[in-house]
Amino acid sequence: MNIYACCLLEVIDGDTITVHVSFGLGFYCDAYIRLEEIDAPEIFGVGKHSEEYKRGQIAKLFVKQWFADYGEECILISNNRGCHGRWLGFIYSSNFSSCLNTFMITKGYKNKRGRMIRFEKINNR
Repeated sequence: MNIYACCLLEVIDGDTITVHVSFGLGFYCDAYIRLEEIDAPEIFGVGKHSEEYKRGQIAKLFVKQWFADYGEECILISNNRGCHGRWLGFIYSSNFSSCLNTFMITKGYKNKRGRMIRFEKINNR
């Protein structure tokens, strides 16, 4: 498990963001992050007037609202990449008071196949 300080660059959709990741010692990269455990409706590759597109835009707004509430500085916890090359991860507020993944699950976007690693487990290793 790897823990990184990040800064939000862009909300792509309801389950993907881009962040500026700090590896420490002045090393950085920009990365696509797929929110672990989250499966939001698509907004790309579907008609802009479709029901899925509308639901996808709502999911994207939830992600934007979370960052508006907790700030663009965040913590990424990740240890692998997904099938499309994106990092899979959990996003926490900079003081670990809130998890974006958990927030999205409460909004109904839980991936049925996923498993949830809560901060309490990480903190009490």
